[in-house]
Amino acid sequence: MANYNILEYKHKKVISNSLNNFKDEDFKRQLMLCSKKSYFSVYDLTLFYKHIRNIKLCVNKLFKAHKEETRNSLKNSIIFLFGNYLENFIQSVISFYFYFPIENDAKQHILEEIVNEIYNY
Repeated sequence: MANYNILEYKHKKVISNSLNNFKDEDFKRQLMLCSKKSYFSVYDLTLFYKHIRNIKLCVNKLFKAHKEETRNSLKNSIIFLFGNYLENFIQSVISFYFYFPIENDAKQHILEEIVNEIYNY
């Protein structure tokens, strides 16, 4: 792919089966309450799902081969989430859905490194 654009990416399942809790109605309500926007739409929900999926894909890609484009895409998705939702909510989402379930320490290290880089920026 020449220029990967998260907004134009189409796939049957935006969220994988391992992240099924994101489709829970209680989680959707919590997501709306933690949004920094005054208006929350279905588009915002889909965009959240796409960024979450992008984080999972990018961590897996970076584990296999380091590419700067993939690293930047991962950073952009995390920055987007921190910019549009309450910080403590996104921290809990990232830690619960990405740090704990990752069996591979190298993948966890990649994600921690990116999050720390964003915080220290």
